[in-house]
Amino acid sequence: MVQSTQCKPKIRSVRYNVAMNLILTTSSFVFPLITTPYVARILSPEGLGMVAWAVSFASYFSVIAGLGFSLYGQRECAKIRDNSRLLNRTMVELALLQICAMTMALALYVAAVALVPQARENIWISLIFGVNIMLTSCGYEWFYQSIEQYGYITARSILCKLVSLILMFALVRHANDAVQYAIVLCTGTVGTNIFNIARLHKYVSFQNLSGFNCVRHLRPMVWYSINRMASGMRSNADMLVCGFFLPDALVGCYSIVLKVRSFSFAAVDSVGGVMLPRFSYHEGHGERRKTLDLLAKNFNLLIMMALAAGVMLTVCANPIILFLGGADYLAGRPALIVTAWVPLLSASAATLTNYLVSTNRDKTAATLNVVGLVVQIVFALILIPTFGILGAAVSVLLYETVSLSMRLVVLRKELRVILAWLDPWKSVISAGLAMCCGLFIDGYLGGCHYLLEIVIDGAVIAAVYGMSLVIMRERFVMGLLRTVSTRLRRQVTAARFIFRKEESRPHDFADTTSRELALEEEKVDQAY
Repeated sequence: MVQSTQCKPKIRSVRYNVAMNLILTTSSFVFPLITTPYVARILSPEGLGMVAWAVSFASYFSVIAGLGFSLYGQRECAKIRDNSRLLNRTMVELALLQICAMTMALALYVAAVALVPQARENIWISLIFGVNIMLTSCGYEWFYQSIEQYGYITARSILCKLVSLILMFALVRHANDAVQYAIVLCTGTVGTNIFNIARLHKYVSFQNLSGFNCVRHLRPMVWYSINRMASGMRSNADMLVCGFFLPDALVGCYSIVLKVRSFSFAAVDSVGGVMLPRFSYHEGHGERRKTLDLLAKNFNLLIMMALAAGVMLTVCANPIILFLGGADYLAGRPALIVTAWVPLLSASAATLTNYLVSTNRDKTAATLNVVGLVVQIVFALILIPTFGILGAAVSVLLYETVSLSMRLVVLRKELRVILAWLDPWKSVISAGLAMCCGLFIDGYLGGCHYLLEIVIDGAVIAAVYGMSLVIMRERFVMGLLRTVSTRLRRQVTAARFIFRKEESRPHDFADTTSRELALEEEKVDQAY
């Protein structure tokens, strides 16, 4: 039985969840923008490349430890989040299964470290990331996402990032502090998962475990597990292959490119990242129309943000690398220009994958990811040995193009329905104008400091892009402006109405204000 001390999760609106995720995404920008330039200059490309490859290598086993819990757990718990008894039972069963998966992944990781020379040469770094695998897989982040506790997730993550920031400056001070850097990298992840474990008792009871049936999840999770493992392995294939074929210095340069790409993807996918629980909830209640409406709105915002990010990274590739790493990392500039457009493709594919999962097409999503993994590895093995890190960037761009194309074909019926709600060409034209203006201005900023160049280019691009979207009346932007305008009108009308009432009839103000204020707001809405 669920104990009386367990709380029913408080579900916030989609706007609140998106706002919290945007704050979390912003913190994911701010903290690396502080630490990356510092670490890149302290450790040099060789030291940074060594740690970056170790992270990529360990991530393969983190994927095995996570199996399909992030997708399957989110969907199943989101469907039954209003039923405390079923939610408790499902969560405990999945938690026990994840402990078993984590044990298997750790055993495989230890064996791989002993067999792979690159991992064995940096044994201490490999062991540190082994501990990270254990705590990451037992953090149950997917559970808090399924019950949409994005306020808690955001506050906890920011706190742990602050601790990591302090440790970064305290421990990483010399070129040979790669081990200390690995410890600091793990601190943020370990801290967030410790908070998750400590807070779990608020929603879940682990008492009286005899009635649980973990086996019932194994068969439904097969395709989720294949999907998750293929997706996770694919996302790190370029870095892993670079580590086998290229020197640490070039791997370090490519790690800066990947850092920028991850920033861009996190910003673009900040909205889509919170949609899987809501997609699953609407689908679980037979509300397909609401799901498609959310999908269309998400795509409008995603395309708009991804194009802006692509233009900014293309125009400012040189000063961005100088800011994050310095002149030693400029070899990564061509790769950064190529990968500037990857988040547009990858975030779109991720959103469509979430939709497939929410509509119980797990097998289809898994098949697409397995095919994608093979395509990515083939492209990487062909291009990286010949073209270096530029080949790695091109291989990712080609893979993402193939990946998105496959999903568009599979979901062509649904996409025909929402096509009328999309305004992609307006965003494309606006992005083209912004890029032309940005490149023109950038041609006169060659002698400027790189930070000033980024600020000026960014301001020009944002102004041109934003004005173009308004002039062409892009649907999402106009809806946002209407919402803001309506709220401002209501605030002004309410203030004037209350002021008049206080001056004219203060004795019976409390009895009539609410009703008459509502009528006044309704008049404003109708007039607008």
